[in-house]
Amino acid sequence: MLNKFFKLDENNTNLKTEFLAGLTTFLAMAYILGVNPAMLSQGGMPATGVFFATALASGISCIIMGLISKYPVGLAPGMGIIPVFTYTIIISMGNSWETALAAVFVSSILFLLITISGLREAILNAIPFDLKLAMVQALVFS
Repeated sequence: MLNKFFKLDENNTNLKTEFLAGLTTFLAMAYILGVNPAMLSQGGMPATGVFFATALASGISCIIMGLISKYPVGLAPGMGIIPVFTYTIIISMGNSWETALAAVFVSSILFLLITISGLREAILNAIPFDLKLAMVQALVFS
């Protein structure tokens, strides 16, 4: 049943390989369950709540990704923005974590609307290819 649903034979893999790959991915990503609550609690957020939310969001996202897209991609909250959120927006700027989360929520809604309306794609298509290439090179070589 799993072989047919996930097309394991077509993808030249088997259940054992996929299980080991999933376990490896979990172990590689599990650090976020400790780092995320530790960092966000410094901004005043309850560590147990952050731990639960991180685990729940990651678990649901990974399950949806696997069942709907059938791609073995692990999804979890990004670590890159957590220090900015905690140390800049909350601590340095003096905002409460509730206010900071409200700003994230509003920006998420705006991004969703920009994406659904097609404006995001229009903006990306308006950037010349050479400028896109220059931005990537600046990131890689800086």
